[in-house]
Amino acid sequence: MVTENIWAATGPDWYREAACKNTNSDEFSPAVETAAGLAKIKSAFCDICPVRERCLQFAIIHGDRGYWGGTSTADRMAMRRTRTRAKCPITSCRAPEPVVVGLYQVCLRCGASWQAERNEEAIPA
Repeated sequence: MVTENIWAATGPDWYREAACKNTNSDEFSPAVETAAGLAKIKSAFCDICPVRERCLQFAIIHGDRGYWGGTSTADRMAMRRTRTRAKCPITSCRAPEPVVVGLYQVCLRCGASWQAERNEEAIPA
């Protein structure tokens, strides 16, 4: 089933600059998310997208399912867990030593951010 991408007209402002703005939205919300499906979407759209970080942030905040900002739903659920990490939680990134900014950790390689655990002492950047 092909559905029209209604976000092209009604989505947030940043979506007008997205690499996927004129695509079928079903591709990004499969019934079953797979590593192969994520890799396909990521290489075709996310890796070249100028608004990838904003897309990822939107999905994390709103709890959306599917492929967003080069991540799967499972990737974003891992990011939302509160803890201090030694590596970026995005499976495809895994950059070492994210930096601490206030209550958050930020991956300098991919731009992902997540809340650091409050009961652990964060390692400053």
